[in-house]
Amino acid sequence: MLTQITLPQIPHPPQHFIDRARAKANEFHRGHEDASSTPDNAHIFNSGYVEREYIRHGVLTKTRRQHVFNIGEDFDKWVADNIHPYPYEAGISVGVPLDAPIHGPHCDPRRRYVLNYILDTGGDNVRTVWYREKGQPLERLHAAGPEGKGYWVKDYADLEVIDDVVFGPGIWILLNPKIIHSVENLQGYRTFLTISLPDMNQLPWNNRIPG
Repeated sequence: MLTQITLPQIPHPPQHFIDRARAKANEFHRGHEDASSTPDNAHIFNSGYVEREYIRHGVLTKTRRQHVFNIGEDFDKWVADNIHPYPYEAGISVGVPLDAPIHGPHCDPRRRYVLNYILDTGGDNVRTVWYREKGQPLERLHAAGPEGKGYWVKDYADLEVIDDVVFGPGIWILLNPKIIHSVENLQGYRTFLTISLPDMNQLPWNNRIPG
């Protein structure tokens, strides 16, 4: 079952979108965002999901969360014209707080597939890890946390690693967010262009579609 695949055949975003995304991320990190730039995923903010903590190597550890900001209708149109005709929640994703070393094990309930294009990796050895929760199915297509916004596993001891990858910047990566996954060894800024997709059948494949 697919956890991730890099897609070099998908076109790079034009530089002006990258520049605009970086400007939005920098604005956010400087604390200058205003009410008009509320993240697209603001629905999770007051749910309890963002305050969750994990038991990692026996130590209670706080997690980062991702804030997603739209960067313009012209970016949405470029995505629809060049990548997938039905994208949603497309924009720049910014990870906070910066002092948290992980984005702990979780599933994304609103997104069937995700395309990410990393701008800032967050460190030299940042690893994206997929897991099977012991005694549970691999894909959690309908799983949600107690507040209905996301599913996560608090204790790493309840998980078995099935994939472990270091992604570099500057290439599109297709991810399966319905399998529990985490991001490990975070040290600095981690930002990426992100696109939510309802399926992967309409991507511009130049090779076989993965199973």
